[in-house]
Amino acid sequence: MRTHCYEIGGDVFSLAELETCVIRGNLPKPYYPKPPFIRAPKKSRGYLAYALEYVDPRLCFVVNNGNKVNSPLITILKATTLDNQLTSISRRFLNSRIKIDLAKKSVTLPKVCDV
Repeated sequence: MRTHCYEIGGDVFSLAELETCVIRGNLPKPYYPKPPFIRAPKKSRGYLAYALEYVDPRLCFVVNNGNKVNSPLITILKATTLDNQLTSISRRFLNSRIKIDLAKKSVTLPKVCDV
């Protein structure tokens, strides 16, 4: 993800920077940051000009690449069906990772659900 870059308004972003600084906006960063996760330089705030103002929290399930098990499919989001796609992806992600222990009466959520 760091070998391809895209120019936006005269600024150059890697795919990792696009995910971390633009798409995720103010969403929590991955719990266990692994490459290609990057941190924006503290002195540089230029990426904020491109960061999404409101980010649907369901995007965490779409761009979540910090888990060992990722969907083998690459999701192509479409404006016309975005809400349904985000709901479907979120449900599929949570259904595969939520652990319910009836004996202990406990529910364990994945780290991406931490607030």
